Amino acid sequence: MLFKTIVETLFMTVLFYTVLRPLRSKKFLRIAWSIIAVFLLARALEAMGFLAISWIVERAGMLLPILFVVLFQTEIRRSLEGISVKGWFKGSVLGNPEDAGALVSTVMGSLREFKRSRLGALIIFEGSDRLENILGELGGVELDSKVTVGLLKSIFQTQSPLHDGAVVIRSGRVRRAQVIIPLPPGGAEYKGYGTRHRAAQSSTGGTGALSIVVSEENQSVSLSEGGQLKQNLSFEMIEEELTRFIERTI
Repeated sequence: MLFKTIVETLFMTVLFYTVLRPLRSKKFLRIAWSIIAVFLLARALEAMGFLAISWIVERAGMLLPILFVVLFQTEIRRSLEGISVKGWFKGSVLGNPEDAGALVSTVMGSLREFKRSRLGALIIFEGSDRLENILGELGGVELDSKVTVGLLKSIFQTQSPLHDGAVVIRSGRVRRAQVIIPLPPGGAEYKGYGTRHRAAQSSTGGTGALSIVVSEENQSVSLSEGGQLKQNLSFEMIEEELTRFIERTI
């Protein structure tokens, strides 16, 4: 009996975590708070004797789960698609250390080329969570391409229609380009930061992602993780941080 209870508990924990993890978006939180507010309002009205109004509010609240499914059908579908035994016992970025090393080498070569060619760039590496499940729809151009120096340089060339915005890398491949990241409100902590640097911070705040930004003005290279921006880093430091991030997510 104890073994059965443990297995059932583990199964339900894994199921709920896998399904609900991608729903950590602002839209989801607003809907969740609305459901809680309706429930509390119904209880308060009932306690005050407004039985008819309480009955109406309660019945309206019963429609919220349907509204939830309609509003989050895309996120729910992605969650269900992501459920796999492999996903729980293997990393979410790359399959093996050799692939990780090749990716790091390619990215570092791209950064050096950006600096030599005086190109600005913003590259975002997803962690275990998909960015759109937290930040909302990313827009941009959907791709599924191998990461190469030539591809990244062609995207960030100033003549390219894709050079504005970010490139998103997931599972070792370029998944999107020309992605516009929602920017945080301006404040003292962002003084002197350009759009790319603010987008780099925003893309890593609470998402588990890592971003690398190259300044178009002075070719300095910065890195953001956990919403914290580290500016003007050497290539050696960038390589060390990127390697650590990718190896951790394998």
